Amino acid sequence: MKEFLKLDNKLVIKLKIIPLSPLTIKYSSNDRNDEEKDDTYVAVITTEKNMRNEKNEKNPWKKLTIEKGSVKDEVRVGEIYIAGSTLKGLFRDRFLTSSKNNNEYVNNLFGFVEGDKAKKSRLFVQDAFLSDEKLRELFYANPKEALKQVTSLRAITPVDHFSSKAKVPLQYEYTMENFVTELTINNANLKDLQAFYFLIRDSLNNEIRIGNSKTRGFGLVKFEIENLKYEQFKSQNDELEIFEEYFNINDKESKKLGDKYINKSLHLKDDFKKVDLENPNKFIVALFEMGVN
Repeated sequence: MKEFLKLDNKLVIKLKIIPLSPLTIKYSSNDRNDEEKDDTYVAVITTEKNMRNEKNEKNPWKKLTIEKGSVKDEVRVGEIYIAGSTLKGLFRDRFLTSSKNNNEYVNNLFGFVEGDKAKKSRLFVQDAFLSDEKLRELFYANPKEALKQVTSLRAITPVDHFSSKAKVPLQYEYTMENFVTELTINNANLKDLQAFYFLIRDSLNNEIRIGNSKTRGFGLVKFEIENLKYEQFKSQNDELEIFEEYFNINDKESKKLGDKYINKSLHLKDDFKKVDLENPNKFIVALFEMGVN
């Protein structure tokens, strides 16, 4: 439990999720088609407990009714979001791949529970919300208008693999809006940061999909770094100190004792935020010039 008794550093990464193909949206109920039960979804936050009408009365909540792939009856409130647990599961799979199935490393970062053994995670992933703050506000001011602006419908007619006959059309609700999440890695090391950039690389190579119906072309996304904050504490075990030149110090967020920093809050310089696979910036070159850990 050393990493929770002593904090050597912390990475806080603001990550934009940009759909390259539609992201399907889960309705505010547990109803799903049988063939979709194993998939993850873009979810819907339900805030019916806090919603009030003009008379300060609770708005009624009705279960969603879906008949033959079409919405027959629904009342929904709240904004759409991608669950942090969904993203963390995706990241775990990708980190496992980039580390060549190094379970010991992945378990050290993501934590695990196995019998009477357990380890807490060093990586925390927040729910991803719409990057457009005005649209987020609209979900609470005028939910119907927000859904109209943010979501669309698409019908797909599946074919029975045995008879080759068309099945009942499936109707999908989807969005093409950008989302933003935040990752925090405690006691980050060189391997953690390299694995994160492999995640970015994979998304730029069109290798990452989220949500359900991935086999039907939905859920393709790419990631962009909006901000990468590196909190540096006075420690002899910080492998990331060698990259300090690529960051700007934020004195308002940092703490000093006299002339010396107790901890530094550093933000990746704008010149190094963009990831170009053909022409990697100096920070990425420095990150990998010692080889992959």
